[in-house]
Amino acid sequence: MTCTSKAQPVRTVSNVDLSRYVGKWYEIASYPQRFQKGCHCTTAEYTMSDEGYVIVENRCRKDSIHGKKSYIKGKAFVEPNSGNAKLKVQFFWPVKPGFCSQKPIPRQTVFKIKTLHFV
Repeated sequence: MTCTSKAQPVRTVSNVDLSRYVGKWYEIASYPQRFQKGCHCTTAEYTMSDEGYVIVENRCRKDSIHGKKSYIKGKAFVEPNSGNAKLKVQFFWPVKPGFCSQKPIPRQTVFKIKTLHFV
């Protein structure tokens, strides 16, 4: 006997005011992500660039609250017709010299804002 079900699409908020979204956010809960494995004390800082995209800076401590600091920086671009509720984020992973190229390799993911609470 097998049981299958189709996952429901993630619904986002209808609109996000990016001027209120920028700043430092402290993670209180999240869905498990491969790139956040072992992270504690996670923060994300969002800053508007002069070019119109959002600068994303994620930080955490690996394996414990006193663990080694981890940091990654990326660029977020608003998906058209999303009310600013979907951001396509591109992080750059550096490549070690001698590995075909010395340029960063772009990596993209889409963040969907499901709930938003401003204090």
